[in-house]
Amino acid sequence: MKKIILLATEPEIDPRTRKIYVSLKKHGYHPKVLYPKVKTRKGGRTISALLRYTAYMLQISITKADLYWVANAPDIVAIPLFLLKRRYVYDFRSVWSKEMEAELGKTLWSRLARLIEILAMKNAKIIVLNSDTLQEDAKPYNRPSFLIPNYPLKDFKPTIPRQKFRQIHGAAEDSKIVLYVGRLSRVEGADLIPNLIKELSKHNTIKLWIVGGGSFQDLMKRLQKKHPKNMKYFGWQPYNQIPNFINASDVCIVPRHRDHNSPYYNEKGVLKISEYMLFKKPIVCSGIAPSNQYLLLEEDNLVHGILEALKGNAPIPTPKTWEEDAEPELLTTLKTAFENQNC
Repeated sequence: MKKIILLATEPEIDPRTRKIYVSLKKHGYHPKVLYPKVKTRKGGRTISALLRYTAYMLQISITKADLYWVANAPDIVAIPLFLLKRRYVYDFRSVWSKEMEAELGKTLWSRLARLIEILAMKNAKIIVLNSDTLQEDAKPYNRPSFLIPNYPLKDFKPTIPRQKFRQIHGAAEDSKIVLYVGRLSRVEGADLIPNLIKELSKHNTIKLWIVGGGSFQDLMKRLQKKHPKNMKYFGWQPYNQIPNFINASDVCIVPRHRDHNSPYYNEKGVLKISEYMLFKKPIVCSGIAPSNQYLLLEEDNLVHGILEALKGNAPIPTPKTWEEDAEPELLTTLKTAFENQNC
């Protein structure tokens, strides 16, 4: 049986890697997740990242497999593979270089990221996309491509009943919970939260729950102190707890800024959106691609959208799961990778 190695810089917190592993195992493949051996966080963000990534690339270089599955972002995981002419599938799940540019500006790092991104796609045997909005970026490389949406597994379920979970965290019976889950960065719109809570705090029954960690976490702590009746910051939470938060909520939000990256993001690629969909929660978004699965507004109108969603004036999304709506294409991808030795 062919040996497949799954590569990601932080596989232990990457749900998509877990889903691919579970599917391959279930269908008779022999996948292995290559966990980085060096995980240091010392020496500052840039130095520690450089040490971790360099060590991981060396680890990849000495690991043999029939096929490698590369999770992009950061795409440096692919460097030893295309240098050594190894056979790999490039899972193009986000435009890493453009996200870096949005957060850091046009720097040497964002330009280097773009170069690595180009080489990773150019040398891939197959390109996998998690959103149809990424297809245009992959076309110039003329590689076989497959769309595998980033939907949640069927076992993405709560472990605590809705009312009990709400009670545990101090939500009154008439409270309306608005939920944000994700990385606390400007890219994911965390800097929009101060204005959101300022407006939402005018409504006594509305509570804003924030789940996640990142560069804006200190700001979230300050906002919680300023608005203790209307906001609760939970910090980073284990992935198996996220279903409890979504199940307990009334409206879920994805507040992003509109920019040139906006068309890349929709429910097929942004996991938290499809997780919200699984629970049929009304979703209010800004700064992403249009879809009939959520209410999309300009960022200045997010509060209005939240209030409308709480009144029932937002789409009820259609649940999608990994097993039913993504796994079949994954198996086709693997079949193609092993059958077409010259692709």
